[in-house]
Amino acid sequence: MYVCGYGRPPATPGGCPATDDAASLTSAPSPPSTPGKKERERNKKLAKDLNPCRIVLEDLESHDEAWPFLLPVNTKQFPTYRKIIKSPMDLSTIKRKLQDCM
Repeated sequence: MYVCGYGRPPATPGGCPATDDAASLTSAPSPPSTPGKKERERNKKLAKDLNPCRIVLEDLESHDEAWPFLLPVNTKQFPTYRKIIKSPMDLSTIKRKLQDCM
């Protein structure tokens, strides 16, 4: 009898490990871990420390002269931009990074 049903005898004498191990078939995946107290405190402190950055960013975005810096440069419109600017940055990217951090 072929345990795994692939038309050849199983590689292990006890049969196919995937079908013989009933525990692996019935065990549910572990629930995602919840952040511990220490991590929550660290996140809270980080949010408090980054709050002034968020305020300055909002102030910068509200300026009339900020329009060139609000969005990334269109590299299709300006193909040589990446040759000149090695680490491009704009206010929307900074805002996204701040949000991802918190």
